[in-house]
Amino acid sequence: MGDRRHRPEGPLTRDARTIKSLLADAKRTATILVTLAEEMPVNEAVELEDKLTALGIVPQHLVANQIYPERFPSGSPVERVLDALVAHPGPSPLIELAEHGGLSRDRRLLNARYLAELRKRARTPVHELPMLFAAKLGAEHVRALGKALAAG
Repeated sequence: MGDRRHRPEGPLTRDARTIKSLLADAKRTATILVTLAEEMPVNEAVELEDKLTALGIVPQHLVANQIYPERFPSGSPVERVLDALVAHPGPSPLIELAEHGGLSRDRRLLNARYLAELRKRARTPVHELPMLFAAKLGAEHVRALGKALAAG
């Protein structure tokens, strides 16, 4: 078998080099990674960032998507109300409210934990996009998310 370095280049090799050159050129291509602030997606995003960087394709931004709002900050009056509802939910509508509030708080705590890990492990600047609670996303939602990215 001959040395591979001396084989003639074919069209696929030239195309692959052209594409790699395009992706590695930050003036022509922006590489943006998007992930969720959860354990497996964060691990995968950091691994992808490492592999792309090793190839000379350096991501410019890392977007953490669907971040739950902090509606029950630690030590706040609303957190104390939620804690009381969870401990003694009362009539049926309050049970549902307590369950929803507890789920929202738990998701926010999970997001905060993995946002911190993402910021610690990733070299790329991390931007957050909020969870949008809508049955269907429309143009106004896309504009709002675009503004959030531009401001971040």
